[in-house]
Amino acid sequence: MLAHSFENMARSLADSRAGIEYHQQRRQKVSDQEKFHTLVTRSRLDMLTSQLNPHFLFNALNTLGALIEENPEEARRLTIKMANVFRQTLKASEREMVSLHEELSFIQDYLEIEKARFGERLRVEQTVSVDNAQVPCFTLQLLVENAIKHGASPKIGTTTIRILALQDRDGVQIQVSDDGVGMPKDALDHILEKGYGLRNLVDRLNIFYASEFSWHVESEFQKGTVVSLQLPLLPRFAPSLGHSRSDIKTRLKFPDR
Repeated sequence: MLAHSFENMARSLADSRAGIEYHQQRRQKVSDQEKFHTLVTRSRLDMLTSQLNPHFLFNALNTLGALIEENPEEARRLTIKMANVFRQTLKASEREMVSLHEELSFIQDYLEIEKARFGERLRVEQTVSVDNAQVPCFTLQLLVENAIKHGASPKIGTTTIRILALQDRDGVQIQVSDDGVGMPKDALDHILEKGYGLRNLVDRLNIFYASEFSWHVESEFQKGTVVSLQLPLLPRFAPSLGHSRSDIKTRLKFPDR
């Protein structure tokens, strides 16, 4: 009886040890899969940002280049603004999330350059009521640049761009509208196919918020365009929130519509 009991106890211990090892291996596999998913998402986000930054800087340099010929004195003044835009771009590109106030400050310098080019043809109105809201970098900037490039630039006469940013307990509402040339319905139906600007933004927001955000575009030819975003207060995916990309490595970037 003693021998039989000992044999049963030994078998139970062996089964228990095997069960523990199985669950440890399973947890390790799940952990490895989560790390892999994070790395894949991180790589995809870096790729989208790297597509955005050079395109924006290229457009800004073209603007400054035109001013050098038209008004050299003004171009010298705006060179300082341009340097500030470059500095903020590099700073923002090292982080996934920036405060909405930082994004608005960045846009002000960008708009200074555009206002010098358009003169009285470009007007900007802002309605901002936010506390400490954060958004993926270049979110608002891309919408403003699109409004200038596709709304104000082709229009003869004055274009007003309106920037709205409101925060409540449910999230952040962002809206950029213009009374520029607008789009016909067939162009609106294929808006994500017009370059990688808006598609880039939607792809990045999908990474951060999954299905928890919404976007909507309304446009009427010769009337203008309205782009609206509704974002949660906190992103769903933010492995490096509050840290630069260099910190992450030691611990384990107004395109077309």
